[in-house]
Amino acid sequence: MEEVREELIKFKEYTKQLINSLKEDKIHLVPHFLEERQIIMNSLSKKNIASNTYHEIGKTLGLLDMEKELQEIYISKKQEIFVKLQENKNNTVANNTYIFSSRVPLNFIDKKI
Repeated sequence: MEEVREELIKFKEYTKQLINSLKEDKIHLVPHFLEERQIIMNSLSKKNIASNTYHEIGKTLGLLDMEKELQEIYISKKQEIFVKLQENKNNTVANNTYIFSSRVPLNFIDKKI
């Protein structure tokens, strides 16, 4: 039981670091913290411990609240990135339109008006 608690404390610390890296836009650190959390989850899943034990320890450590915060931050960052991608897409379309329209010769002097 104490071993499970220690692992969940490590899980909580990695979750804190993950939240902080997302808040500070240190996206390059996110995969490392996700991998570490996954290793702990895999280790815990191999142990034959009742789910009630996980829930009790998780409640005392506040893991559910941290997971909710992590999810909210993740969703907001995902939306920010989506908006930036849409802006880049619109800029690319505008640039391509400008480039292709500038290739048309503008010889209006030679045409009859």
